[in-house]
Amino acid sequence: MKLKLFSLSIRAQIIFMTFATIILVQMAIFYAVNYLKGGFIDQIVTTQVSNSINVIRTSVLLLPPSRRAEFVRHASNGKWSLWTRELPQETQILCNSKLECRIIPNPTDQFGTNRSPRPNMLEQVFPNLGEFNFFFDDSHQNRDHYLSHSRDSSDSNTLTPLDKIPLNFRQDLVKLIKAINASLDDGTRVGLSQSGNVPILYISLQPQINPFNNTLIKEWLVIPIEDIEPPNISLVYMLWIGLTSILLLGSGWYAWRITAPLTKLTHAADRLGKGESTKVVPTGPLEIKLLGLHFNKMVQALDQAKTVQHTMLAGLPHDLKGPLARMRLRIEMLENEPLRKGMLNDVQEMQSIIEQFITYVRGADPSRYRFIDLNLNQWIDERVNAWHETSHDIVLGEMPKEPLMVKGDTLALARLIDNLISNSLKHGAPPVEISLKREGKKAVIHVLDHGQGIPEDRREEAVQAFSRLDSARTKTGSVGLGLALVNAIVNAHKGELELAEAPQGGLLVKIYLPLI
Repeated sequence: MKLKLFSLSIRAQIIFMTFATIILVQMAIFYAVNYLKGGFIDQIVTTQVSNSINVIRTSVLLLPPSRRAEFVRHASNGKWSLWTRELPQETQILCNSKLECRIIPNPTDQFGTNRSPRPNMLEQVFPNLGEFNFFFDDSHQNRDHYLSHSRDSSDSNTLTPLDKIPLNFRQDLVKLIKAINASLDDGTRVGLSQSGNVPILYISLQPQINPFNNTLIKEWLVIPIEDIEPPNISLVYMLWIGLTSILLLGSGWYAWRITAPLTKLTHAADRLGKGESTKVVPTGPLEIKLLGLHFNKMVQALDQAKTVQHTMLAGLPHDLKGPLARMRLRIEMLENEPLRKGMLNDVQEMQSIIEQFITYVRGADPSRYRFIDLNLNQWIDERVNAWHETSHDIVLGEMPKEPLMVKGDTLALARLIDNLISNSLKHGAPPVEISLKREGKKAVIHVLDHGQGIPEDRREEAVQAFSRLDSARTKTGSVGLGLALVNAIVNAHKGELELAEAPQGGLLVKIYLPLI
């Protein structure tokens, strides 16, 4: 129940709205970054790399074959190399859908089994012709060490994958090479392989025909990518999660702080409804601070009105006692007996009303209370026995075995019980039953009669001061302060008052008092 009420509160709604805003902003940032990366940055990178490849390829081709390898090493400070390989013209490079490729030679020419030796003149023109032969010799182990990524895909055979590179980064590399190959329309081929743990980028040059063996002399620029290790993404994720957590905690704290004054106002209003005069310290935003100031002014006005009311209720009875005493004395001197009895009854009723005023003023003032630890079991038993001595039909009902202890003022609680019993005898019908029960952390006093009771739609009105339910109460002489006094005493003890219908008919009054 509390969780449901909290979910409907303005505090929960502010927290939810703030959390949702932060999450939506984070999602929008991720989407914008990915869109910018995929639609703009990747395109620029692909274009720049393609242009660079064309420049490098053209520069190398302008040199004589005998100087190319030395030029590549010298220009790259020894990091790049030129790979030259003599292949049959029927050789194909077949790749699967993952861009993992292998060389398929001429079925009748298994990499040199039927070929004549290379002439010395060819080695003089291409001095690096024998380099990197280990990639494509006849041994299965060496051939499986090679991996080349290309834009053509048709086979499912695989070689050694680039397992040293994170999967997401490897996928980005494959995507980049696909885009570069798609942008190169002059027959240039770009591939990615691995030698040991070092990824290698291959850029093909223009092939030349060997007229002696009817083969192709193919050259590749071999570029080791030693700095391909991506940044520490886990650290980025940790920073992002930490920043998001700080934002969420900060927003939750701010939402809690901005609604704390409203919560205090709610509790103060609840206590005010129970008769407790409580002011709040105006805090929070300007609007809530002004609300707190106006609430304090309202409480002050109510206190002043209550003070005036108590002053009038306390002063008028004392002022009327003198005139009523003199009036009673004069009435006693009348010789007309019927007139004398009627006027005496009127004076007695007026005195009863005055006593009700005095009792209400004394009982409704919490400053007069003296709270002590009170054993309700023993105290109720004593009050019922006191009423038994007056020969009234009062019944002591169910009582718990364990003592129920409360903080209470014995004089105020005595007024409460006496008032309820008097009302039950006057407006209801005997017998009046009093019982005590325990419900959770509260003690519950039941007082029930066998009269007509109070209609459900008028029970809230019955506890208001100066309320007279003539339709439910058949006798006069009351100014409507009985249940109002009971309610005031219960509120002063931080309890609750409930009016209900007794199972056998009549009025059932339940008084809830907190246990200690």
